[in-house]
Parts: sequence; C-alpha cells; structure tokens
Amino acid sequence: RHAMSQNSPLSSDSGLGSRVLLGLCLVGFFVNCQPSEPFLTRFLIENKGLTEKQLDNTVWPYDTYGSFLFLLPVGIVAEI
Repeated sequence: RHAMSQNSPLSSDSGLGSRVLLGLCLVGFFVNCQPSEPFLTRFLIENKGLTEKQLDNTVWPYDTYGSFLFLLPVGIVAEI
C-alpha cells in the first residue's frame, strides 16, 4: 500500500509538475503576447525614418535572433 501512494498522481510530486506546467504556460504566453507588433513596422517607418529595406536587413534579423537567445535561458528557468 505504501508503494502505491508514492506512485499516485496526487502525491507531492504533482505539485511540482503543476508548477512546471504553469511556468511553461506563462513563458509561452508572454513570448507570444506582443501587442505592439502589428504597429511596430508603421511606427519605425513613419516616426523613426527607417526604410523597409533597413527593417528587413537590419532590424528584423536582430529581433529574430534576440528573441531566440531570450527563449533559451527562459525555457530552462521555466523547467526549474
């Protein structure tokens, strides 16, 4: 009977699993929650004076690589 309670889904490890799942869900939400993204291109062109070519060649590659580098440590921290 004691061995059965250790393998039970309601054991103390399920609290840890819930926290890990909650952490992963929060990371996924905040990574994908980008409310300014639809307006960013227009803002950079109209207010900052950048051209579409500058955005395509310089801004967006840094945005892509920067978000990837951010996801690596955040994903690992979410697992802790």
